[in-house]
Amino acid sequence: MEQEAEDNMDAVRIGRPSKYRTDGRFVLKLLPDMARDRAKVDERIASSLAEGQKPGRLTRHEIAPGTAGYLYAQAKAFLAGVENLSEQKSAIALADLEFGDPQVLGVKRSPGNGTLKVTGTVPVIHRKPSGRELIGRMGTALIAGMAGAFACEVGMKAILVTRQDEAAKTHDLLKLYLELPEDSRRRLEGDFPEIAEVLGRSRETFGRWRYFEQGIGEGAIRGLVDTDRGWGLGKAARVIADECAVAGLNYEIDIDTTFEFSGQPGDVLTSERVHLKLTGSEGPIPWDEILRAGKNGR
Repeated sequence: MEQEAEDNMDAVRIGRPSKYRTDGRFVLKLLPDMARDRAKVDERIASSLAEGQKPGRLTRHEIAPGTAGYLYAQAKAFLAGVENLSEQKSAIALADLEFGDPQVLGVKRSPGNGTLKVTGTVPVIHRKPSGRELIGRMGTALIAGMAGAFACEVGMKAILVTRQDEAAKTHDLLKLYLELPEDSRRRLEGDFPEIAEVLGRSRETFGRWRYFEQGIGEGAIRGLVDTDRGWGLGKAARVIADECAVAGLNYEIDIDTTFEFSGQPGDVLTSERVHLKLTGSEGPIPWDEILRAGKNGR
């Protein structure tokens, strides 16, 4: 992984995507510390505000400078919540299955290389979980899928706002993905080659399926407890959160606790106040200039 990261360094410095082994279980991500240009960003935001509001678009009129950092924090919070859920995110668990002894039905030698092909069966008994346990598992899978989808949505909107000052007012994940700058999409696909396919299959997860609307029925339930679908959305959300950091988004959480005492000896009253402060910020990187310089230098 270290050699792979070293090989990727030159590309990452000019905004190019990393290249990872397709057979590796893990990658060593590179999130470069790039120069920021606050003056140009302020000029760009002022120009966006002068254009006025746009129908169907989330613009700087709704998202003030720095506020996109809160969207990034929201995406990270959803991701952390999913990670704290039970590891059992499927309606059917392997522990529900009791496997019997395998039974060999036949053995056949392949001509040429002499390879033996063995066919057989393995009897399986499915021990159906209780209704309470089953609905609990379905709820975990549903929460993981919905939270993953919403993390993808707010993360992409954060990137779009800090890079382009606007985003579509939509829950459609694929539409938001296609609006991302080309360099962002290249980096995301470098981390997760199937991300566009995953977002396309789940493009309306939050928009249509947060309520069981008429006409959706069993198809929605099957989709919401699809373990592979939830896994894909979770992975997409993680690489989108990394891209938020690359885009220059940041947030800080501070907790301040105050204790107060009152009364007399033997009769003391205490109280505690906890103040949670969340601060979002933007330090946008001038990616257009960096990419142009990198392209001209090759």
